[in-house]
Amino acid sequence: MNQLRLFLQRMFTSKFLANTAVLVSGTAVAQIIGVLVTPIVSRLYTPEMLGLTTVFIGFINFSLELSSLRYQFSIVGAESREDALDLTWGGMIISIFTSLLFTAGLYALISFNILGMGVIPKWTLWITAPVIVLGSAMANLRYWLIRENVFSVVSRISVYQSISRAGMQIALGLLRLGWVGLLSSEITGRLVGLNKMVQSAGPELLRHGRERRYWDLFGTLRRYAAFPIFSMPSAILDTLGASLFLPIVLQLYGVSTAGTLSFAQRLVYLPAGLVAGSVADSFQNRVREYSTSSPAQIRPLFLKTTGMLFLLGIVPTAAFIVFGPIWFGPIFGTEWIQAGVFAAILAPWSAATLMVSPVSRLIFVLGGQPYKLVYDLLAFIFTPAVLYGCHALHVPMNTAFILLTGSQIFAYGVYYYFLLYILKQWEKRQGI
Repeated sequence: MNQLRLFLQRMFTSKFLANTAVLVSGTAVAQIIGVLVTPIVSRLYTPEMLGLTTVFIGFINFSLELSSLRYQFSIVGAESREDALDLTWGGMIISIFTSLLFTAGLYALISFNILGMGVIPKWTLWITAPVIVLGSAMANLRYWLIRENVFSVVSRISVYQSISRAGMQIALGLLRLGWVGLLSSEITGRLVGLNKMVQSAGPELLRHGRERRYWDLFGTLRRYAAFPIFSMPSAILDTLGASLFLPIVLQLYGVSTAGTLSFAQRLVYLPAGLVAGSVADSFQNRVREYSTSSPAQIRPLFLKTTGMLFLLGIVPTAAFIVFGPIWFGPIFGTEWIQAGVFAAILAPWSAATLMVSPVSRLIFVLGGQPYKLVYDLLAFIFTPAVLYGCHALHVPMNTAFILLTGSQIFAYGVYYYFLLYILKQWEKRQGI
């Protein structure tokens, strides 16, 4: 009992938790706004509309993970401020070219109806590259702001985005614009977020961009090239594994099921979305500081963080399992009853994501990308193997999703073991 009290006391008095709390507070308000408008949005849009929007935005988010060649993750840990500014600019410039490649990829997916993507109208190709460049700029600026420890700015931006997105969803839904309204709301939220980031980080970045010679900037990118070279294969598998779920469901079970499932995912992953990204950003920043000043503190930080995340995930997971199938219909409308069943199935997967994903940023500071590649390969293989295998064997849809959840939890367990091993090997090299 005394050990538990000591654990909680240290957890709630740390600088790490203070930074995390600032980020989480903004994310919490943003998520609460989204939850409050969900019963309205669910009555303005059908599962089919949500399915189309989610699949397209899912492709955009997949592209964003790779559009800067992963240079954005090296901004926080860059050796100097000048390097960090170069990496921020470099990531944004690279995304201009990669966005064209991803647009061509989407054209192929739509034209040949790969993974059921033929349901997406071709006119979306005109906005794909600009939206990717917009999102990439936001990602790079976010990591610059985190490096600068301006967590309050990052926190407020989440709120501004949520308010603008929610307002647009309701307004355009009342105008009966269908999935175009949902898509426009997503883009509007991102534009608002980028505007606030530019207001905070823009002056210094613009000054650096004017003063910095391009060959020096690209020289910095070459010096940090090992990061994208080693992390890109893992990132491709990681993002594919996360992004394939809904397109495969779209292909096997139709756009309505994909929309219903995405609605369940949005609510089930609310706890993870509430704290995972904020904890991950603050955790990575803290590990970077400890790696040079107090190496022995990284293990306590790692264990403390996973323990906190485990405790945070228990209650919402149990609530979705017990009450999801009962409450979704009365709260969100009869069209969304099946979403409650999906929520109960996906809740343990969300809990595993919440516990392991934030602390996996350890790799970006201490190394160990080959081990992450093993996890990413497992997670990537499980999704199509389970879904296509169950469909071929005529396994009921809900049972297939249960098996997929179990396989992904197993993959997270392997990943957590690898993280502990990476930490142990790093401590040996430090003589700890």
